[in-house]
Amino acid sequence: MSRHIALVVASAVIAVPAFAQGIVSGDPSTAATAPPSKSAFVLSAGTDVLGRDFGDATPGLSGHAGYERRIGGAGSPFAIRIAGDYWRTSRTFIADVAGQGPRDVERTTTIVGGSALGVLRLPSLSALRPYALAGVGVQQYANRNETPWVPSGTNTASKSVYLPPVRVNSIAYSGGLGASMRVGNVTPFAEVRLVYLPGLSELGVQQVRSPLTLGVRF
Repeated sequence: MSRHIALVVASAVIAVPAFAQGIVSGDPSTAATAPPSKSAFVLSAGTDVLGRDFGDATPGLSGHAGYERRIGGAGSPFAIRIAGDYWRTSRTFIADVAGQGPRDVERTTTIVGGSALGVLRLPSLSALRPYALAGVGVQQYANRNETPWVPSGTNTASKSVYLPPVRVNSIAYSGGLGASMRVGNVTPFAEVRLVYLPGLSELGVQQVRSPLTLGVRF
């Protein structure tokens, strides 16, 4: 997987962006090639297309938010993004809970952390502005396996823990591609990333996540 990430970084380095130097007023064909604003906030949400749990696909929810700033002059294709990430998946399975027999158990997995990403704008394709990004960060993986709440008396309820909770911090290597298109004062975009979490190797869980998100820059 580190080889795949290296390829993404290499592609970003050798790509030669082509940007127009201004916007011709009233001409939508030139708006797509205009330099992006100096800085912007990024907010997106979607799903984890590679999320798996016990071998079964569990896409769940993926969120990504941060701040992006262009590095260099007005026509520079390079930017730095500082962003936070959030993944959450949930799956219910049947297990033999000690002393209670077979019961539904809900497995909830969350990943929370942040990354510093380099962004490289690629040559525009009509109204689309494709880009590549790669970087590194730190993520915390956590899961818990518990039964649902069961009423145990008047105004009381209880649940059972099937397995002890797990928390692991891991470095995260990221690489991906995206495309944006300016619409008024905001810029909607679609983005897919591969995130490799080597610190999860000893847990026997999915080490590679692939958030596919839709969002806006503003």
